[in-house]
Amino acid sequence: MERIILHCDLNNFYASVACHDHPELRNRAVAVCGSVEDRHGIVLAKNMAAKKAGVKTGEAIWQAKNKCPYLVTVPPDFHRYHEFSERALNIYREFSDLVEPFGPDEAWLDVSGSTILFGTGAQMADSIRKKIREQLGLTVSVGVSFNKTFAKLGSDLKKPDATNLVTKEIFREVVWPLPVEAMIGIGPAVKQRLNSCGIYTLGELANAPEPLLLRNFGKNGKMLRALARGEDTARVAPQSYVHMPKSIGRSTTFKRNLETEDDVWQLLLKLSEEVASELRRHRLTATGVQLHLRTDQLVITEPQTRLEAPCQLGIELAKAGFRLFKEEYDFSRPLRSIGIRAIGTQPEAEGGGQLLLFGDNEEEQHLQVIERQMDSLRTRFGKSCIQRGRLVYTDIAASAHRPFSTLYK
Repeated sequence: MERIILHCDLNNFYASVACHDHPELRNRAVAVCGSVEDRHGIVLAKNMAAKKAGVKTGEAIWQAKNKCPYLVTVPPDFHRYHEFSERALNIYREFSDLVEPFGPDEAWLDVSGSTILFGTGAQMADSIRKKIREQLGLTVSVGVSFNKTFAKLGSDLKKPDATNLVTKEIFREVVWPLPVEAMIGIGPAVKQRLNSCGIYTLGELANAPEPLLLRNFGKNGKMLRALARGEDTARVAPQSYVHMPKSIGRSTTFKRNLETEDDVWQLLLKLSEEVASELRRHRLTATGVQLHLRTDQLVITEPQTRLEAPCQLGIELAKAGFRLFKEEYDFSRPLRSIGIRAIGTQPEAEGGGQLLLFGDNEEEQHLQVIERQMDSLRTRFGKSCIQRGRLVYTDIAASAHRPFSTLYK
């Protein structure tokens, strides 16, 4: 039996929730933005009217208002987003118990076994759209396909409030003319590398010589080629499935520009402690780190490096990230935001870590004990109950009281 996979994407989710809660904004250009006072003044989301005026996610509020002087900005309300997200998931679960959330506004559904009750994949997609409109007052775009990758592409290609089919019979005509970055898993860095190999469209990726991809991307190149050819066999995780993230990151837009290496070190130290705590919670170690650096002109670079040994210590992640920063960035522009991601995660070794072949294993184990005790104290008394002395009398310390962005993959 051929699989029927739906990908549901709530349209302009944050802005749509704001317009739902404030009906007077429905016909106006609206953007959900961070705090101007704390220099989190960037566009987090926008509605269709703002999008048509040229407003883009991630740009500064002043840039958005230059494009759209009549733009209405509203603060985020994450409690309401969570509420609407759960209500949408409950609607999806009426059609299948195989529902896999992908962020607060997206989810995959495997409805292969639901056709007797609810009709074809397209009919189920239309029913979901109707229920979302009537029960939530929002709209959703639904891609219908035979695998997860193409279902997501389908929902991306037709917005808002639309059902879009990408079947085995037509996927070459629909998918292959698209630029490579249209497919999930291909970000700016991979796109650039593919382009340097002469690969610009998904059709060119699907038909690229396998040796070329293996030489330039390793096994990931072979995987991307398979996805572009429609050979995605990944299952939709059931509700009870616990996903182990392949990477864990933290990032923040600080209240002022970062202009010195000392600024960067302090913030990396704080972010790395958050990342390490998540690694330990999932019983994972990292084999590499990746930085996210965004300048005051919103230019983004994301260098990465491998670690000498699998690691789940905040101080070691911070040191590796700082070394990478000094190698890759020269402060030709001040930084507006920074992030660090633990990549190449794997289950921790028995006993909580891997011994170093050349290194101070006793010191490593001592640091493990200290950081796990810090986890325990922060769980009981709050994240700001204990801090490294390096951060106590700096403005970085204040950031402990604001939530960082949490990045999972």
